[in-house]
Parts: sequence; structure tokens; C-alpha cells
Amino acid sequence: MSTSFTRDRLTLVLYATLVAFGFAIATLGPSVPLLRSDLGVSRTVAGLHFTAGALGSVFVGVAGRRLVVRIGRAAVLRSGLLGLVIGPLGLVLGQSARWTIAGTFAAGLAANLVFLVVNGVLADHHGPRRSTALAEANAIAGAVFMLPGLLVGAFAAVGISWRIAFLVPVLVALVLLRPTSRLALPETPPPTDDTSGRFLAGFGAAVAALTLSVAIEWSMAGWAAEHLVGVGAAPGMAAAGAAIFYGAVLAGRLAVVPLTRRYAEGPLLFASLAVTAAGALIFWLGSSPALVLAGVVLGGVGVSYQFPLLASVLFALAPGRTDAASARISLVGGLAVMTAPVTLGAWADARGLEEALSGVVFLVAALAVALAFVLWAARRPPDRLPA
Repeated sequence: MSTSFTRDRLTLVLYATLVAFGFAIATLGPSVPLLRSDLGVSRTVAGLHFTAGALGSVFVGVAGRRLVVRIGRAAVLRSGLLGLVIGPLGLVLGQSARWTIAGTFAAGLAANLVFLVVNGVLADHHGPRRSTALAEANAIAGAVFMLPGLLVGAFAAVGISWRIAFLVPVLVALVLLRPTSRLALPETPPPTDDTSGRFLAGFGAAVAALTLSVAIEWSMAGWAAEHLVGVGAAPGMAAAGAAIFYGAVLAGRLAVVPLTRRYAEGPLLFASLAVTAAGALIFWLGSSPALVLAGVVLGGVGVSYQFPLLASVLFALAPGRTDAASARISLVGGLAVMTAPVTLGAWADARGLEEALSGVVFLVAALAVALAFVLWAARRPPDRLPA
């Protein structure tokens, strides 16, 4: 593969929007205990905030492409940034769960509108080097995801309201409204052959693989702390489980960026599958905190670059339909976040956590099948699927 890759002004501004996206998405998690204390709500009500945010992603997945077609990418990007100025204020100012949940939905919707456009524009703008652009973009988002917990913890430690952390995406979005208004965003290019804007064979399998990858990521991150407690870890170490997982995700995404300039997506994806499988098995079968943490780290590194690489594959299989492919990413990502962790939770309540965590291994096996089908379809004549 070509090693030529240019980070021009358009690319850098789009990368910057991911700071607002990342803070809007990731600040809720570390704020939940403080939110429950402020509002006096149950864990179930607190959990509805995550559902509301994921619903925003699903909404973008269903309606985002139509919105892009109607008003254009530039207007959708600015609308998303404007939503990030308004939505998080519900969490800053809301004094009841009704307002904070509404704010979470608005922030999730706006953040995913931004992500929809950023993914599509980077893919079209960088063409055959889209995998490098998407890997860098996801590495930036991954780095940002680690910051809200530190910020919320620091505010709480010095006696400042944790809610101020939700002003970060508001301020970043405000700063970026003007630069983004001056960007000339490329619209989705027309098909260059006889694809007629249809998806190529293998697109459905790639969508399934992306869904499974997101489900694996959120299942391991969501249940790492509980599993660590179950094998005897101290509460402090257990609480660090998710942070360690996302630290491993960030390390993996940083490491894969130079590899995308030398290798195609296929070999990198199957290498990531092998590491993810090893991590999932150790995570499930580990009987000590050290082994479970080893599984967390391996799983985080393995799953880290599946999202950007699978997104690159989806865009390659959707010539002339970049925005539609980007909308699929938001849709299946939101659905996976909404269903996978809670399904494992219900399984754990019914049959025990140890059995439920075998579900992560089943997800990895299903991912292997989906990736094999993607590779098989890539070697066949280029059949077209209906849009």
C-alpha cells in the first residue's frame, strides 16, 4: 500500500471535532455515581442515560443519510456542533432525571451527527488511504475518551461541581463552529463504474462484523470491574478495569496507524481477531485479578483497530454511498451498545457471571465467521447488492 498521507487543513479540523464528540460521549460514564447522588435516582434510572445516548446514535443511523441528502454534509456537521453546544447543558443545569436524560439524548444525537460526517468526509477525501485517516481519527477519539474520568475525578476531589466537565464539549463545539463554516466539504462522489450506487457483496457481512466488534468492546469494558471483584480484586483495582481496557484500546489504535500504510485491512483484521480471541478466553477463564487484567489488556488491544478498519472496508464496499455506509455504522454501533452489555447482565443474573462471560467468546467466534465471509466475498466477482 502507498505510504503517502497528507494531513491537510480539512483533515485537521475534522480531527478537532472529535474532541467535542469524545467528551460528549465519554463524560457520562464516570459521572454516574455523582449524578445518582445529585438527583437521588436508582441505578435503573441512571442506566437510562446510557440508553438515551445510544438512541441518539440509532436515530442518526436511521435518518442521518436522508438528512445529508436533504441539507448537505456541511450543514449536518454544523448542526451537530450546534447540538453539542446545547445538549450537554441539560446535564450541566438539569435538576431532574427528565432533563438530564433529555440532555444525554440530545448530546448523543448531535455527537453522532458529527461522527457521521467526519467518517464519510475522511473516507472520501483520502480515498485509498482512508484506513490511515480513520485509524488516526479513532485514535484521537480514544485518547479523548480517557480524559473525562480524570477531569470529573479532579473536580470532585477539589470540591468543584462535576457538572462543569460537561461544558468541555460545549466550549470545543463553540470554538469549531466558525472554522467548520469555512470548510468546503466534499459531497459523496458518484460511482466510478457500473455499481450504480449499490453496495458490493460482502457489505452485509462487514456490517455484521462491525456490530459484533462493538458488542465485544462494550461487553468487556462494561463487565471488567464486576469480573475483577468476582476473582478477588480490591474495589479500587476493579474500578480501574474499564480504564485499563480503554488504555489498551488507545495503545492499539496508535500502534496500527503506521501499519495501515503498509498492509491492507484484511491481514490486520485477522491479526486483531487472533489477539481478541486470546484476550476473550483469558478474560473469561481467568481465576485471578492478574489473569483477568491480562485478558482485559489483550482484548482491548485486539478490538482496538477493528472499528476503523471495518469502517474502511464498509466504505470501500459502498462506492457512491459513503453517507449511507456511515449511517449504518451509527445505527449498528448504537444497537450494539444498547443490547450487548445489558444482555450479558440479564444472563449473569439468571445463570451467573462466569457463564455469562462465555458470551464474549461466542461473539468473537461469530466475528471470525463474519470476517471470513468478508474475505471470501472480496475474492468473488463484484456482485452488487440492492441499496
